Amino acid sequence: MRSLRSRCLICTEPGHLVDAKRVTLYTRRGLEDGWIALEHPVNYMRKAIFLIQTGLVSIGVGLAILIAGTGSGVAALYGGATALVNTWMLDHRVDRANHAMEYDTQRGLIILYVGAVVRFVFVLAALAVGMGVLRLSPLPMVGNFVGAQMVFMLASATFGRRAKI
Repeated sequence: MRSLRSRCLICTEPGHLVDAKRVTLYTRRGLEDGWIALEHPVNYMRKAIFLIQTGLVSIGVGLAILIAGTGSGVAALYGGATALVNTWMLDHRVDRANHAMEYDTQRGLIILYVGAVVRFVFVLAALAVGMGVLRLSPLPMVGNFVGAQMVFMLASATFGRRAKI
């Protein structure tokens, strides 16, 4: 990662010089190539969202065990793990797309679209295996999966609003 002193794409103050790295971001004005501050909250957003999701999955597993027993706890853990793997897959694809966009914007977009299809198929297959093959209870499994995905969407929107992207 190359860094130097430059103007951050996200910061609204003109002429605000920071230690930055080169990125391509999708902003309200479209795709922009530029620099993002290394200490900017967006750089920590994905880790924070993953930790928040992990915490919610743990709470969901604990509640499922308390309410319905160990079998439901295992199902909730499976659903939460599916959501966490889905988040990791998105994070991995976004990194690959950002690197590809340095050279070819079209290729970066293709990587994102293919990643969306792969993640969709993964979620369908994982939930089908959980319900069909492993015979896990569907309510705690799907409930914890949906809860973790909702946290992902809400946290992403909150962090995005703070970053003024």
